[in-house]
Amino acid sequence: MKANGRDGIEFDDMANNNNAFGNTISANSRFGIEIWNAASYNSIYENTVEVSSYGIWIGMASNNSIYHNNFINNIYHVSTYGSENTWDNGYPSGGNYWGGYNGSDTKSGGHQNQTDSDGIGDTPLVIDGTNQDNYPLMGPLAVFVAGTWNGTTYSVEISSNSTISGFAFSVEQKEISFNVTGTSSTVGFCRVSIPKALLGEPFTVWIGTDPVTPTIASDGTHYFLYFTYDHSTQTITIQGTSVIPENLLAMILSMLIFLAAVAVTLRNKRFSRKPQV
Repeated sequence: MKANGRDGIEFDDMANNNNAFGNTISANSRFGIEIWNAASYNSIYENTVEVSSYGIWIGMASNNSIYHNNFINNIYHVSTYGSENTWDNGYPSGGNYWGGYNGSDTKSGGHQNQTDSDGIGDTPLVIDGTNQDNYPLMGPLAVFVAGTWNGTTYSVEISSNSTISGFAFSVEQKEISFNVTGTSSTVGFCRVSIPKALLGEPFTVWIGTDPVTPTIASDGTHYFLYFTYDHSTQTITIQGTSVIPENLLAMILSMLIFLAAVAVTLRNKRFSRKPQV
């Protein structure tokens, strides 16, 4: 946590190819995140920047990627000049959560022109003439670690207007579960991003004991499940059909089969070259 200072995180003097993620940056008198002086090709993601004068300030620095961050209760969420950067991770992955964004969510799809909601704002968050978040998130993003296998840590991202608690991932049950809490008589939503290598479709989703049919989108690495519910305190359960150890076993078996095939090929080539007597 970087709090109660002048600036939170700073990239300057051509600081390139860095990552900043998983930080809570709070109550800084000037900038939560500062990027300037030709700092390029940096990735800023999964941070919460709050209660600062400027959430993020960028000057004369381009080609940076800023996505999956929460900008909450800053005097100004963003200011930029002389810069052109990327403010989302494409569709369906999405962009950032901007507190105070007043766009609606009645559409879905890469052009936000298809029927049904998807947890992404229908209109971009325009920063200036060369910068905009094309896919602003409708709820703050929370990141939960599901576990580490074979040296790789897998996380689940949940964008929601509910308070999320009690996250758990069960290999044995092939399921993710968590609690949602919100003001009664209002509608809650969740947009859950699940690594494909962690849990595979088809999915079954329950809100309490009631099944619900989510809207599902995907990219090369993740599934994105969106669903709504009446607010109270409820348990969400998402059950898949394949799970990470099974996926690892399949990968190992595939590698063994591949290596065996290579060995046979090399053996055949060796014997085919044996001189005739």
